Amino acid sequence: MRTLRQRMPGGSTRAGGCRCVPVPDGECLGSARPGPGGEVDAGTYAISEMHGPSCTMDRPDGNDPVQSLCHRVPGLFRRWMLTMITIYFDGLCRPKNPGGVATYGYVVYLDGKKVKSGNGVIGSGAGMTNNVAEYSALKRAAEWAGQYCVDDEIVIKGDSQLVIHQMNGTWQIKSETSKKFVPAIRRLLEGRKTRFIWIPREQNIEADLLSNVAYNQQGTTETTE
Repeated sequence: MRTLRQRMPGGSTRAGGCRCVPVPDGECLGSARPGPGGEVDAGTYAISEMHGPSCTMDRPDGNDPVQSLCHRVPGLFRRWMLTMITIYFDGLCRPKNPGGVATYGYVVYLDGKKVKSGNGVIGSGAGMTNNVAEYSALKRAAEWAGQYCVDDEIVIKGDSQLVIHQMNGTWQIKSETSKKFVPAIRRLLEGRKTRFIWIPREQNIEADLLSNVAYNQQGTTETTE
């Protein structure tokens, strides 16, 4: 989850004061704190309904860290913080590749909070490979994102270099598996702001665990938090 450091224009011009932009009461960041010159760190902070002074300069006690700060920011900036989707996916084919049991797992986070997860068995025997499992995991996650994440920025992370590079267009698409899955996934995410990022396996533990659970239990689970 990235953190955006933004200098807010306008607002107070007092020496050392905050440069916040007025918005209607009750629309504010419950956790943001202004830095020197009025910067606000914001990334995973949720909007909370608060009423009170809009900046520390309006308080009789100044920068009291004990009191919550209702720091006002533009509506567009608030909306950006509420629409960051991060998806982790993984797949496996065991006990042999190819020809084993292929399973998938994925998990979806909204601003750092898990909102969806899924895992299941794709198939077994002929035609099952690790790449089929990886692409199937991504496709299942993309089906959910395509339905529910209309205006969100979507960051998709996986430990398969093949899948990530092919979805980014940096590697050629040659195999029948890739020719089948890549166009289908792109159609599901069409019109959405999407980034694909490769991560090492140790940063993909949850999706990896879900795919292993599906293999061990030989079942399918879809969970909405």
